Amino acid sequence: MKGLWSPQWPADFPPINQADATKGKAIYLQLKCDTCHALVANRKDPNRIVNSYMKADQTDPGSYLNFFNRNGPSGKLEGPM
Repeated sequence: MKGLWSPQWPADFPPINQADATKGKAIYLQLKCDTCHALVANRKDPNRIVNSYMKADQTDPGSYLNFFNRNGPSGKLEGPM
């Protein structure tokens, strides 16, 4: 897992609108998304600890179903079991 990194914002994309990002952060905190998802992770620390949780919190069930029912190439995780 240490070799997996979340994607960076591409340099050729428009810059992030900071006013909209601030609004999004307020919604994120209001809905308590941070109880399952870290708000900020140190992306440069190879020894970072990422905690994730699955719980029935009435969010979009599509995410749950996509996670548990997905079949496809595993990329960097592919290999003998």
